[in-house]
Amino acid sequence: MAFLVDKLAEIVPDFKDIVEIFNDMVAQHHEDTAHIEDTRKTPFPILLGVLYRYQQRTFGDELEEHAENQEDLKDEIEEVCRKYWVQTRTIGHAIRKGVSSSTPETLDSICEENKNALIAELSLAEEDLIKIWVSELQNEEQCGLIGEGEVVPASGPSLENHCPDFTITIDREQKAVVITLLGTRIFPTPNIHDVIMDLRAETEPFLTGVGHSGMVIGTRNILEKSFPAVLEALENNPGLSVLVVGYSLGAGLAQLYTAQLLEGEYSGLFPEGTKIRALCYGAPPVFRCEEEKIFDEIMIVQNDKDGVISASIKTINDLFNKAVAIDAADIDQQVMVNMILEKTKKDESENANEDIVDPQDETRDEETVENPRPSNIWSLGNLLTTVSRSYNHYRETIEVDPAEWEKVREALETRKVDHSQHMTLLGKNVLQMKNIGGNVSIKKYTGLKATKKFSQEIRLSKKMFGHHMPWGYSALFQTEAAENSRCAPDIGCFDFV
Repeated sequence: MAFLVDKLAEIVPDFKDIVEIFNDMVAQHHEDTAHIEDTRKTPFPILLGVLYRYQQRTFGDELEEHAENQEDLKDEIEEVCRKYWVQTRTIGHAIRKGVSSSTPETLDSICEENKNALIAELSLAEEDLIKIWVSELQNEEQCGLIGEGEVVPASGPSLENHCPDFTITIDREQKAVVITLLGTRIFPTPNIHDVIMDLRAETEPFLTGVGHSGMVIGTRNILEKSFPAVLEALENNPGLSVLVVGYSLGAGLAQLYTAQLLEGEYSGLFPEGTKIRALCYGAPPVFRCEEEKIFDEIMIVQNDKDGVISASIKTINDLFNKAVAIDAADIDQQVMVNMILEKTKKDESENANEDIVDPQDETRDEETVENPRPSNIWSLGNLLTTVSRSYNHYRETIEVDPAEWEKVREALETRKVDHSQHMTLLGKNVLQMKNIGGNVSIKKYTGLKATKKFSQEIRLSKKMFGHHMPWGYSALFQTEAAENSRCAPDIGCFDFV
């Protein structure tokens, strides 16, 4: 293993930092669970299954205490979120096309082609595409607008000077300069420094507290490359606002970027009265400080079960700590299996609702829908239906003593956990959206007490991965309103949420 790590570090020196972070996590896990006598060593998947089922029984109620149905301006909010999600996807496809496989000799022409394609896709005037950056470009003079500069391979930079992909455009309809920060580049070829930026999850100083280290570095580099162009666009176009849009890695960066514009070293440098907003899709928690800072200007959008909203070193460590605590709770392994299989009325209600929410989701629970018993089983479809019905009926026969669930509760509540060390979101509001039968429902969670329910504990779900991925957000906005728009997008609606 040491040989493999050394080889990887030779190729990507920053990989050593990730190994150190992982080792620190393991050491912290051992420290947090040192007081727990766990000699059972139940398989980890079973422990996760018990935790998943326990969260199903309790977590929804905790969230509902803080939820408000967003009825006012619902259509306007949906239209704006759809508009900028589609635009973010379009930008990502356009500016990244072919750059991963480019050579120093071909990169200029590829970027020029991508620039022209993006102008056509967004129906932009050429002067309204202010800047493009892809990380294959070394300095801001190139930025896809092709200048005189030295091009270096993507493997050349280190994390310290890595600047993730972004664009700056002017949206004349919304009267805004839009900075779009893209998510981790995975397809068709992963960008290793984007991935390392995600994983470099220790903290370093940011504003009056600390921020996600990798994203603090990324924010600093993006600001250096983007701020002069944004300032010039505002000065040349009086009356424009600023909108920072990000997804995933880009959503983490967008929170920190916007915080710097509002309260950091870049605050007060825009023309007086410039309105600043941020729209963050699939945002991770990125900040921590004693005074618990949040911003009205930052809006967080979560697609239903998207799990990234709770992803941090502390919550991942705590997930393993919970597994150890459950294992030490003196619950028989067969009882644990029964806990996973047990079916309750609440489970049936939630599963039936989830089946409506995501009709295109391949991960939905097929056995929760009771199909008629087939007249014969001599076909694959009928055989699967028969097996599903039998499995469903078997689950209904399982009943777990409530005292066993009480053991789980006690084990989790007595585990060692320091919530003061968890990272938080910088947005005051989280808009949790669900696509229910072609219509988007929106629940609003306002203030740190509410948003911490998302960021301080990983909620296990079969959909926590799929709902975060780009196709998950695209499916979210595939609604009746997308086909028959009922109102025009207006980013000003966020000022009244």
